[in-house]
Amino acid sequence: MKIERLVYERFPEYRTEILRLLKLSGKVSFPEIELPDAYYQARLEGVEKYLQDGSAVIFLAVSEAGTCGWIWCHEIDRMGEKRLHIANIAVNPQFRKQGIGSALYSAAENYARETGYPAIDLLVTASNSGAVKLYRDLGFSDERIQMSKKLR
Repeated sequence: MKIERLVYERFPEYRTEILRLLKLSGKVSFPEIELPDAYYQARLEGVEKYLQDGSAVIFLAVSEAGTCGWIWCHEIDRMGEKRLHIANIAVNPQFRKQGIGSALYSAAENYARETGYPAIDLLVTASNSGAVKLYRDLGFSDERIQMSKKLR
């Protein structure tokens, strides 16, 4: 398995697999919600656009067996501080518990350090205990809590 940075010219080669990873991530993060395919198609088109204009940073974990996982990041301004924001990370189920999520994160952190970002941030679903544990093990701490109230 190797970690490689995805360039726009190679996006079509990975398009189907990235869509699958987006859907996988959505199902893990929001198991009680059935998001429509149109939602994921729009996200995929956004990823492609951001990769083309240079605002997305994507690393893939690939092996002879195919794409093992991905991480998609972009710059964000949080209270006047430029940060690298992890928009999505997903590892295919058959490749979990092999250090791939940590390797993808390490690639993003190295990129952030090399390009001068003072911090990395992300959002994680509170009920996704595996992801919360991974991020805490990687040194993340709670900064804010996003809350919502259903009105229907």
